[in-house]
Amino acid sequence: MYSPSIPFTDIYPTCPAITSFAVQVVEKRLLYERQQASKPSSGLHAVTSAQSGDKAVTWDAIGSGTVAEITASLQTCQPLTFHYLSQLATPKPRKQNSIVVQRKTRPPEIMRTSMPHIRKQCLRLHVKVTTHVLSTLNFSFSENICRLPKIQGILYFACGAPTLLFSTNSRIGNTPAYSTIYRTLEGLSKQQAKDTEEMG
Repeated sequence: MYSPSIPFTDIYPTCPAITSFAVQVVEKRLLYERQQASKPSSGLHAVTSAQSGDKAVTWDAIGSGTVAEITASLQTCQPLTFHYLSQLATPKPRKQNSIVVQRKTRPPEIMRTSMPHIRKQCLRLHVKVTTHVLSTLNFSFSENICRLPKIQGILYFACGAPTLLFSTNSRIGNTPAYSTIYRTLEGLSKQQAKDTEEMG
């Protein structure tokens, strides 16, 4: 039942064959979605200079609405993966006196509405725990899918996090290495200086 490894065509009882077929079809689709996320057009890459079709990231692209934009990109590129991870992150609702108790700690979904630069596209974007989990999984698959991990690394840098924390988080795919964040910030600074010079 639900075998991801034995080809469903080699399983003769009907129920095990059907469940294994479903598992293998879904796995194939999840891998396809991951490949879509690895493309430069996904909006999940973060380079400081345009190369190989990537769009260069600027300081303007890093702000309060960035995580919501990444969430939207993930939901577009990996809708099935996002759905399953959201389900795993969402506990069964609890009831007290027939009233559903709202979860107060680590809610899987947080509503944000104050994002004027993307309000025309969607007034209410869901920012989820799933976004961070899926971004980590994608980053461990390909170092190019690094937009959210780099932003987290910049946050660590700004807070004066020790290099040991960078080393630990880079090994488990939460952030790039300290040297990568340093080069990213250096590139953003040069980009800002160039823009300032052009303005006169």
